[in-house]
Amino acid sequence: MLILVAALTSSCTQKNEIETGVSGLVAKDIVCNNDEKYRTTRIQGRLVNRNSYDVSGHAHIQMYDKDNDRIGVCPTYSLIVGENSGKSFRAWCKETSCTGMDSVKIIFK
Repeated sequence: MLILVAALTSSCTQKNEIETGVSGLVAKDIVCNNDEKYRTTRIQGRLVNRNSYDVSGHAHIQMYDKDNDRIGVCPTYSLIVGENSGKSFRAWCKETSCTGMDSVKIIFK
């Protein structure tokens, strides 16, 4: 199991490179946006695989507040990041908001 934790700034953007626990796999540019029209929250960013092999799994995205209490989850989806490449990801999460969010965990199983 791989757990990625991204601490978000007050603007709900994380621009620094984040280690994922898998050698050679990092996350970048994690952003949270609220879409009031469709009443959804979007978490997006990029995963960069610097390995000479593909990394795949099912991504589970969870959002936490500053007290580390879970305040939201996003649907699970399959993800493959090819060798020596990067891949953008985007997840729409219902019944949650970027408001009050302090960190994101992405768990690969």
